[in-house]
Amino acid sequence: MMEELPLECLYKVVVVGAPRVGKTSYIKRLTSKEFNGNESTTIGVDYYIKTLEINKKQINIQIWENKIIIIKFNNNNNIFLIIINNYSILIGNKCDKQSQITVDLKEYSAKNGYSQISFVSAKNQTNIETSFLEIVKKILQNSQHHQIHQFSKKDFDGIIVNNNEKKKQNGCC
Repeated sequence: MMEELPLECLYKVVVVGAPRVGKTSYIKRLTSKEFNGNESTTIGVDYYIKTLEINKKQINIQIWENKIIIIKFNNNNNIFLIIINNYSILIGNKCDKQSQITVDLKEYSAKNGYSQISFVSAKNQTNIETSFLEIVKKILQNSQHHQIHQFSKKDFDGIIVNNNEKKKQNGCC
């Protein structure tokens, strides 16, 4: 059974990118401090939970890794996107292999309209927490800026689902 998270503090983040660029490694390093250099390719969708305490408030973030969304990336670039509403962060993974990076990621980011770029290494745990805290900061700014209603469990108490099923009548109509 899944752990029930408080609704008022639940946010969702989608991570997309080409296969084998380090999305799962980044997420696992972030959520459980684990690294496995031989991760298998994600099939379909998977998600993880990251819980943070910010200003004495528990923030729960569902991190969705999606293999279904196809984005044109050169597989050798080791980059992926983290998408939040109209904001996207380009993550340049494997910065520990700097000599193998074949494109200028800052130029690529600016040219393609990404809001921010972050260089990380899931293997060495370089900038994993820092890049994710930038994401969380942006999420919280967006929710305050757009005054998104943050629901609590009591908002759902007393809701009655109206079952408008028509009763079968005898006859043709």
